[in-house]
Amino acid sequence: MGLLAVGTPLEWSEAKKVASHVREWGIEQLLAIWNNAKGKERDMLLWGDEIEYLVVAYDDDKRTVKLSLRQADILEALATDKELLKQGGGVPDLARGSVKVGKTAPVFHPEFGRFMLEATPGEPWGIGFKDLLDVEPDMKW
Repeated sequence: MGLLAVGTPLEWSEAKKVASHVREWGIEQLLAIWNNAKGKERDMLLWGDEIEYLVVAYDDDKRTVKLSLRQADILEALATDKELLKQGGGVPDLARGSVKVGKTAPVFHPEFGRFMLEATPGEPWGIGFKDLLDVEPDMKW
């Protein structure tokens, strides 16, 4: 999924009013990206994992699981997590603390629903064999 900024989604009735405008902007952005990149050759391929989390609440007594709408609370806690910030991770949309240069911990983003979060590498990986060795540890952060 695409990167979302922190904010409140529009109600469906409001979203329908601006749908054609959003489509037009999307096409313009696609064409601009294409025009900027169509002549590029031999750029190094960079890549990364993307983990999407569902936020749930467990009720052990009733043996039920329900979606939890605490995405904002979790992002706020991650944005102020000293250990995460020390390793260069965090929540860019909430920009707390200084950013460490170099190998970094994952960064977290809001996802589509208020019950979803996304984590991506703090920086992309390259094409070398050693980059492959970073994948699993990064996912375990």
